[in-house]
Amino acid sequence: MLAAERTQLAWWRTGFAVLAVGLAIAKIVPQLAGHEVLWPFTTLGALYGLYAIGLMVHGSSRRERVLVAVRAGEEVGAPTPRQSLITGGAVFLAVATTALIIFS
Repeated sequence: MLAAERTQLAWWRTGFAVLAVGLAIAKIVPQLAGHEVLWPFTTLGALYGLYAIGLMVHGSSRRERVLVAVRAGEEVGAPTPRQSLITGGAVFLAVATTALIIFS
């Protein structure tokens, strides 16, 4: 059960880090670069925020699944399709951030 908690906290820690990156992209980078057009940065920052929420929700739901399985004496199953969605979200945000840096 402690391992499930530790893993949940790792997901949350990653979510908070992603949230900080989103905030930096939306608010700090445009001011430092002196851009007049703000909507691409705001949009990308909001996507990072949504991704951070998804990471935290996934970490919490994973912990609950593990705890239910442990209490029932079952083995924890293989990775879910939701984990593939999270990985896909990370790839999308990395590509969008790179594009924003290159084309701005």
